Amino acid sequence: MKRLIVLTILILTFISGFAFAEEQAQTNPPAPPAAEQAMPAQPAPTAIAPPAAPAPKIDTGDTAWMIVATAFVMLMTLPGLALFYGGLAKRKDTLNTMAMSFVTYCIVSLLWVMYGFSFSFGTDIGGIIGSTEKLFLSGVGVNSINDLAKTIPEYIYVVYQMTFAAITVALASGGYIERMKFSAWVFFRFYGSPLYMSRWPTGYGVGVFWQSWGHWTLPVEQ
Repeated sequence: MKRLIVLTILILTFISGFAFAEEQAQTNPPAPPAAEQAMPAQPAPTAIAPPAAPAPKIDTGDTAWMIVATAFVMLMTLPGLALFYGGLAKRKDTLNTMAMSFVTYCIVSLLWVMYGFSFSFGTDIGGIIGSTEKLFLSGVGVNSINDLAKTIPEYIYVVYQMTFAAITVALASGGYIERMKFSAWVFFRFYGSPLYMSRWPTGYGVGVFWQSWGHWTLPVEQ
């Protein structure tokens, strides 16, 4: 009987000690190793800079197409417009009408090289007219590229825009057939051309002007 009581007490003591040790392990978790405590903080990831924009490069395909397009616009004036207006005029005024288109093309081409391109596509001045930095095509070289046409030589861009300037003036000659002397027309072309050789008639200055005043912005693709 005594042995049974002693055995029971030993079993209860063993069970209570085991339960107490397990409770202590749950309330006091083991400390992390010293290596983990001394681990330095990871540096914050640095922002990756966006890739730089590729440098402008002349494309042979674009250049070839722009040369063809320039020739097409030139043929719209000579002989296209000259023959068209010559056919509308009386027989006695046919040569005079065709000469108006031809001389107009020559005059505008000369004025475009002198100051027209600079006033139309030079550095903006109030959204109305360009600067004088490209007078007589100053700074336009064989390898120069215009910001408005970054895949073709600037010379091609100058001639391309010149054909539109020339046909614009030649179109106006249709309203003066048989109403103005040839000498008066030539005089008007020389001294009236600066009125349209600016950013506004080309349409480019309209957007620049409104954008500078905050009334209009170019759409940005996301």
